[in-house]
Amino acid sequence: MDGDVVTIWYRAPELLLGSKHYTRAIDIWAIGCIFAELFLTRALFPGIDVNQKGAIQVDQLEKIFAVLGKPTPKQWPDIIYCSFFETIKDWNRNEFKFRLHEVCGIDKNSVEFDLLNRMLLYDPNQRITAAQALEHPYFKCPPAPSPNIFITSKNTKINYPTRSQRVAQAAQAHAANANNLPVAWGNDAAADASRQAKRMKI
Repeated sequence: MDGDVVTIWYRAPELLLGSKHYTRAIDIWAIGCIFAELFLTRALFPGIDVNQKGAIQVDQLEKIFAVLGKPTPKQWPDIIYCSFFETIKDWNRNEFKFRLHEVCGIDKNSVEFDLLNRMLLYDPNQRITAAQALEHPYFKCPPAPSPNIFITSKNTKINYPTRSQRVAQAAQAHAANANNLPVAWGNDAAADASRQAKRMKI
């Protein structure tokens, strides 16, 4: 009843802008955010939740716009019917640029980028469906899915790193990418990664 659907980092823009209709496209957006995490090893849109009923989630929208650019009615015709459209309408569009491929470090011409981009389209009516996604060329590219991800195609074993190593590696990757993060993410990314590593360390 309060409009809080899906953890804010994975919440689709139509919900953030006040849409009251839950569609399957909302789930696809969330899956797209998680898909991006496979490349980034961190959240794509880690916004700060304003825990206030009926409030526009400005920080979360800025995180999205900083990566995907500010949506326009040409891209998403129904955006003009969203409750909070008037609030964002005059935000300076030049401050936000489409840079999904840069942020995720993916070739813009690759099949993985094409799938990710289709999942994160602003217009829910144009967003790829689950059925279409399963038929996407990305899932037909090698390496083929394996019942055991720790056994390679050459039947050699992959040793899974310990948790403390994984946390340290993730923190290092996060810090290394700090300069490539959108401006809205702030300049303390390395410090945040270090604090997160300490919290997660066993």
